[in-house]
Amino acid sequence: MLSAFIILIICLLLLFFFIYLRPRVRSKNYRKPDLSGQVALVTGASKGLGKGIAIALGECGACVYITARTVKGRNSQDTKCLEDTAKQIEKAGGKAIIAQCDHYDDKQVEQVFERIQKEQGRLDILVNNVWAFPTHPTLENPNPDVSFYGPNGLKDFDGCINIGVRSHLVCSRLAVPLMKKGKHGIIINTSSVGAKMSFLSTAYTVGKSALDRMVKEMAKEVKEFNITVVSLWPSLLKTEEISTMGKIFLDRFNLDINDFETPLFVGRVVANLVADKKIMSRTGKVIMTSTVCRKYGVLNTNGKWPFIPFLEPSTWGLMRLMFRSNPYKNFWGS
Repeated sequence: MLSAFIILIICLLLLFFFIYLRPRVRSKNYRKPDLSGQVALVTGASKGLGKGIAIALGECGACVYITARTVKGRNSQDTKCLEDTAKQIEKAGGKAIIAQCDHYDDKQVEQVFERIQKEQGRLDILVNNVWAFPTHPTLENPNPDVSFYGPNGLKDFDGCINIGVRSHLVCSRLAVPLMKKGKHGIIINTSSVGAKMSFLSTAYTVGKSALDRMVKEMAKEVKEFNITVVSLWPSLLKTEEISTMGKIFLDRFNLDINDFETPLFVGRVVANLVADKKIMSRTGKVIMTSTVCRKYGVLNTNGKWPFIPFLEPSTWGLMRLMFRSNPYKNFWGS
């Protein structure tokens, strides 16, 4: 009886793997979708994930507006600025338009959308990526106080809610009238598994959880206008922040940073989501880059499929942590 039960479990696991996790596109030759003529806005695009997404949309031919507070780098070696992002977009064959903006200031955000209205008359793609990173481990301070009652508790919470959630709502409500004119649109909000598991701090997890719930409710309200709203969960990212946390985070979970998803890889997944004619079927849901990339044949920039942290043997500790609160639940649209 026990052996039959074990065989059944193994069969179900194999079925799950072949249905949801195997590559749906057998060719590993990535083909860029054609986004020529489409107008996009990527917030928080001076570095990291926002930068990668903006470049990927640009290489597919989109006209990309990019926002952040930092336009120029501190020196010629500083690439964490909008000018460098614009340069990379244009090098990839796209058109970049810099729109300096502090997303704490609603008036500045309104001016960005007024400019898009005046110059383009519509908006097809909005990627809400701007983010205020809360207190986190660094090489200088590997064990900071990240508690809600600590010295940075309120500051972290305000940042994660005001920038990580409220600013996404502000941009989305300003984008809807522009998308209605084109009778279609997609709003992508960058989130993380922190919405479903205990990770980093109270401020971080509450911010991501609120964002995912907001996506679900917003999707219902704009579906009649053919506007898709989704939440995007990248896996572990190879960004400036991860590089800074570096050895602390990697050693803690026995991970190899070369297996992490790059911002450009995530951007290419976003470009394919935008071009997917059946994307409305996913509205209101969470989309995981590490699984949906296989449907589109998008490889990580190291030439491999990105690893899926829930199933990798080398991240067993991380897998146990994540499965405590079932990170797949929202992915299936519940």
